[in-house]
Amino acid sequence: MQLHRLRPGEGFANEAFLVSEQGRARLLLDLLSESRANIRTGAARDLVESERRLRGLLRAQAEYQLRLSLSGKDSSELTEVTKQLAQLRSDYEAVQAQLREQIPRLFSFEQFAPVDLERIQRELRGTDTMLLEYALGDDHSYLWAITSHSSDSYMLPARKEIEDAAQELYKTLTARQGSDGQSEKEFQANIPAADNLYFEKARNLSRMLLEPVAEKLGNRRLVVVTDGALQYIPFEVLSARFAQPAGPIDATPFLIKTNEVVVLPSASTLIAIRGAQNHKSSPGKLVAIIADPVFSSTDGRAKPETPPTSVAEAAVDQTPDQAEQQTVENLRLARLAHASEEADAISSVAPWRTTLVAKGFDASRETAMSPEVSQAQIVHFATHGFLDSEHPELSGIVLTMTDHNGAKTNGLMLLPDIYSLDLSAELAVLSACQTALGKDIKGEGLVGLTHSFMSAGAKSVVASLWNVDDRATAALMADFYEGMLQEGQTPAAALRSAKLKMISEKQWSAPYYWAGFVLQGEYTNHIAVDRYRWLRRGLILFFLLILIAAALLIFQKRRRQIRPAQFT
Repeated sequence: MQLHRLRPGEGFANEAFLVSEQGRARLLLDLLSESRANIRTGAARDLVESERRLRGLLRAQAEYQLRLSLSGKDSSELTEVTKQLAQLRSDYEAVQAQLREQIPRLFSFEQFAPVDLERIQRELRGTDTMLLEYALGDDHSYLWAITSHSSDSYMLPARKEIEDAAQELYKTLTARQGSDGQSEKEFQANIPAADNLYFEKARNLSRMLLEPVAEKLGNRRLVVVTDGALQYIPFEVLSARFAQPAGPIDATPFLIKTNEVVVLPSASTLIAIRGAQNHKSSPGKLVAIIADPVFSSTDGRAKPETPPTSVAEAAVDQTPDQAEQQTVENLRLARLAHASEEADAISSVAPWRTTLVAKGFDASRETAMSPEVSQAQIVHFATHGFLDSEHPELSGIVLTMTDHNGAKTNGLMLLPDIYSLDLSAELAVLSACQTALGKDIKGEGLVGLTHSFMSAGAKSVVASLWNVDDRATAALMADFYEGMLQEGQTPAAALRSAKLKMISEKQWSAPYYWAGFVLQGEYTNHIAVDRYRWLRRGLILFFLLILIAAALLIFQKRRRQIRPAQFT
């Protein structure tokens, strides 16, 4: 980009864009292209076993570390667990390296073929879509604006200035979720203060990110590739109309009112999704819903027969097989009171007998990884998730962690587990995920979590950027699914329609309630709704019964005719 400033018009800006794409996409595309392959085929049995056991240890230790961190204790135990977790990661990476040596074809980076600008422009398909790709740098940041027939680049402020503005906006957006140690009085006072600051903070970040292209946005679909802390900012809350004064929230010129916004880990990821030959048509349920898990034996749904075991029983001193089965008894995660209601609302708009609903104790890791779920067109998780930007492989989803008797079960589905799924899904929805924008703001955990579902076979993923309100989520999801399953909208269009409806309702008009959910991946796909499959099956069964009855009547009639003849 420095060469572009010195010698404009010589193609250096486009070259810089492709370098940015290659840096983002190399690992992501490698995982996408090989996700269906059995990475253990041909590997030595002891390496396979070591990889399995180390993955179990990583899962158990990650759960224990999460519980300790949620407890708020700054203890030497947490420091020790963190050290042991680092050693486990190192051991796991060593085993993975040996597996790569045994199956080089599946892991070779030489297979990665960087895409060119013309290929990306072809994928944008028409003039109604614009790609906005951001790269943050210490001295300057950059924006590339790509359409099917144009390519422009712009210099933006330095990373720190942009990320500081992003964090300030994030704080105003999420004020309604509260913070640790905040009193009720402080909470009630903080909300109007944050709302008053919102327009200023949003306008400040909007100027940095959108002012160079404001006149070109129009009503185009915007495909956004972000970087750093920007990965936690929903671009729909920004605005390209900077001069408009602040007013009521529902009158704010949010970008969502004029543009459909889709997010991608990289532009090349979209090409990989569309080019995948392994995406199969789904013979299974239309929607598989995993909702309202049981996180603790203190949940009223569990009936412990014996007192809970001590939380000091960590997985560190257990054998690998024991550790893989061990989960932390209580992650101090609150039950999502409206998650069950959310599942019911989705089922109510889906055709009869087209949903698989697993709630409570059935919302387990085993259910989530079952073939029946993998065959659904939509896989929906209404539960907590957590992100680790420093070590994305430790990000995951929390499912049922105790059985009916209060005994601990393995309820954490980490990224390696998700990557191993074989989904037929057009869409994966990660509802009510628990994330945080704190000291580490790189965003790799968020990218890792959504990308893992894409790599497992989902064409698009809807995930949340903060601790969303579960009442608002239930309302949003009902409208979202109604748009997809009853009105035939694409997931991207249905999500936008549901958000616009919430903006028009005073109770939910604040961005906190609707903006947390973003769609990543394919934006042109549709959900195939077969409303009459159950009827066809019923008719087939009905005609079979008629044929059987007719055959029996004919058989009985012939027997009556034969008997008198035999008697005479």
